[in-house]
Amino acid sequence: MDALSGNAEEKQESYSTQSKKEISKDKTVEHNPFTQEQLNGKWEEYIQKLTEKPGLKAAISHPPKLTDNYQLQLNVGSSLLDNELKTIKINLLEYLQKELNNSEINLSTKIIQTKQNRNHLSEEQTLKEMYKKNSDMKTFLKKFYLDF
Repeated sequence: MDALSGNAEEKQESYSTQSKKEISKDKTVEHNPFTQEQLNGKWEEYIQKLTEKPGLKAAISHPPKLTDNYQLQLNVGSSLLDNELKTIKINLLEYLQKELNNSEINLSTKIIQTKQNRNHLSEEQTLKEMYKKNSDMKTFLKKFYLDF
């Protein structure tokens, strides 16, 4: 019986070695380096294909930053955009990996909240700000008999 079990183990080992070889043939790992400029070009090509998602297209129009080990860092403005990006992330990564010949490319997002100026100005303050930006504003208001 030992001979039979030894033979079965050899077949199992042979099979697992063969399977590993087939898997590695199917999924070749490529590590070709690329530049930020090359990434920007391929990113733009992919973005142009997002005709069904114009909001997402506009939100991710700026390419991500290339960091160490082919990691891409993309800043997004909200968690909603982050969730929307997740719907295309797999296709986007496959595209970039294929086009840039590098299977190690990965994308991470960072939500950057933009601070909004929430100071509400009175009409007087608004008018003063307009005067600062355009000195001809007083002339314009007088010419058209506008009263503020």
